[in-house]
Amino acid sequence: MNADIIDFYTHNHFTNRLYVEDQVSSTQSIAKAFLSHHLVTAPTVFIADHQTAGYGRRGRSFYSPAATGLYFSMILPSPTDRPLQAGLMTTTFAVLIVEVLKQFFPAQDFQYKWVNDVYLDYKKVGGILTEAVIDLESRTTASLVVGIGLNITTKKFPLALKEKATGIAPTDRNLLVSRLIEAIANNYSDYDNPQYLEQYRQASMILGQKVEVLVNGEVIAGTAKKIENDGALTISLADGKTKTFNSGEVVKVNFEK
Repeated sequence: MNADIIDFYTHNHFTNRLYVEDQVSSTQSIAKAFLSHHLVTAPTVFIADHQTAGYGRRGRSFYSPAATGLYFSMILPSPTDRPLQAGLMTTTFAVLIVEVLKQFFPAQDFQYKWVNDVYLDYKKVGGILTEAVIDLESRTTASLVVGIGLNITTKKFPLALKEKATGIAPTDRNLLVSRLIEAIANNYSDYDNPQYLEQYRQASMILGQKVEVLVNGEVIAGTAKKIENDGALTISLADGKTKTFNSGEVVKVNFEK
């Protein structure tokens, strides 16, 4: 990963707001630490070739070996003074990312697993973590810190991930990350545009499938029926009742192929 090359590809759009390191604990941690000491008024990017402590939702480890993946976080000033619809943020980021991936890998059929994972051939190739930084005085979201991890050419995974994760294909990582950060910076303020959610629904890998949802330590089984207009997931339970989740994650999908 090379800051000068990424600067060139983005026409210096992120000059003085782009930080590239060979190795960090996690780009998300670095971005949040930066935000605690700086006033950020424009999208600011942190990229690493290798993370020693990359993490995703609920602090779960994200495997981040050197040279084969793409790991970056962006500080994004809040696009509005109004309360953000948190459920739509991650779904929109997922769509923006996959739109770029399709340009680089047009033959691949990427899908979304609610709420924050990107899949290919029923295996995970990417994860998204969106965290809000609150202004305590106004009690509104001052900034977002979105972290993205993608397996590009990663082939060797720890035993626990071997059957669950895969890489995509070789590509120019500097060019790919430049297109990704441009897409996010240019479009995130329009995150609640219904077209993003519709694209997310169309490529959902869980709708119509039997799933298990982990919420507050409890696993709830049912059939994924609908992704609501606020990004929430509605499932049908065994007794015929429905339940809607604004948070949580799908931990298992029993695919009917």
